[in-house]
Amino acid sequence: MGRVIITGAMIKYPWGGLIQFFLAWIIGIKKAGYDVYYVEQVEWEYACYNVLKKEMTSNPTYGIGIINNELKKYGLENKWGFVDDKGDHYGMKRKDFIGLFEKESVFIDLQYDSFPQWSYNVGKRVYVDGEPGWNQLGIEKAIRNGENVPSYDVYVSMGLNVGTHKFKAPNLNKKWMHTFCPVLTEVVKPSKPKNDAPFTTVMNWKANPEVNYNGKIYGMKDLEFKKFMDLPLLVDTNFEIAVSSGAPKELLRQKGWKVISADSISGNVDQYHQYISQSKAEFSVAKNAHVETWGGMFLERSGYYMASGRAVVLQDTGWSAFLPTSKGLFAFNNIEEAKNAIEEINKDFVRHGEWAKDIVHEFLDAPKVLKKLLQAILT
Repeated sequence: MGRVIITGAMIKYPWGGLIQFFLAWIIGIKKAGYDVYYVEQVEWEYACYNVLKKEMTSNPTYGIGIINNELKKYGLENKWGFVDDKGDHYGMKRKDFIGLFEKESVFIDLQYDSFPQWSYNVGKRVYVDGEPGWNQLGIEKAIRNGENVPSYDVYVSMGLNVGTHKFKAPNLNKKWMHTFCPVLTEVVKPSKPKNDAPFTTVMNWKANPEVNYNGKIYGMKDLEFKKFMDLPLLVDTNFEIAVSSGAPKELLRQKGWKVISADSISGNVDQYHQYISQSKAEFSVAKNAHVETWGGMFLERSGYYMASGRAVVLQDTGWSAFLPTSKGLFAFNNIEEAKNAIEEINKDFVRHGEWAKDIVHEFLDAPKVLKKLLQAILT
């Protein structure tokens, strides 16, 4: 099986960080030696976001232009297809598009229940869970409600604890493979941070509604960030967050955070990388559902900070059992641990950035990570 079909949401939501997430899978698989194709589908009107106009639209041409330019850099400008809510095809011709889904292909679903009309024809149908805890809770609720849920030949999670006794959410009676979230380490140019550069991150305040499961609420980063709101008052350093709408910006500023719009730095991949390069290091909380279910998720965003020569201070979700910490990468569970990590980085942020680069190249490099995963899937 040399052909791999990847599905995602780059055309629907062409933000720099999200594009970089899916590109790492596509390009990493290509560099690992496989014939890779990217496919995407929408099933309702106004499902595509135009970043420039800041509006939802049924016209996918903005996202298509962005994605085609990115794929062209790797010789993949003719290896993508998009199907809109009316069934119209963009990119590959319909006949060629449908022809991808055959016994010789592996279909990797980075969304959920994608292309059910064709993907059941492939040799291996693979679900990749990028929201550990969140996804399992949702699927379990659907099963309890008597809904039909899709089936896959292989289940993979980027939550390294999913399927183990450490995971505090349903395992859905599945055998889970695991993978680090891949990072395209070569797309960023490491540089020396400036002394007065801020600790930054890029985040959604509350992208999805909360989930109530067995009487317990699971939410997004807004719930976790409140625990660390006073951090700038405790540490003599600059802090900045590029955040989506919905954040209490005035309160954040009163506490010492500089706040900018995430849209202003996520219009494309280059803007996203440039923002990271203007940072001293990253400080970030995790999604509440990731913390509460202890799934072991380590996001690729932090990997791009590290590849750029920036240290990372990241709230633990169980990932600290799988990656080295205390040099270039720090896990925290409370505000005191976060404060201590930031002070440690400030003592020698350049050296910590070098250690961070070593970690990301050893553990998260996309071709290495995805070659290992595909070998396991095809075994």
